[in-house]
Amino acid sequence: MPFEPVTKSRSAMPESCIMIMQFDPSNAEMTMFGDTYSSSNINLAAARRDAANAASEAGAKGLSLQYLVVRVDSEAAYASYELPE
Repeated sequence: MPFEPVTKSRSAMPESCIMIMQFDPSNAEMTMFGDTYSSSNINLAAARRDAANAASEAGAKGLSLQYLVVRVDSEAAYASYELPE
């Protein structure tokens, strides 16, 4: 089955959100860390706090990691399955 374009309102991310990304410079791997936050100033502050805490904890364990607070907004979405009506 070919891919199916998905409207933004029906996608997995219909609105912008805030995420914390964990970056490992030893292998250039980036993964999502923790929860996804709705896009608001209160949640941005919480994400910044959580990222700072995660960096402190990683440093205490001797890990060399970066934690990036990012705002994500989908530009396009495609599904590999047929969407229900």
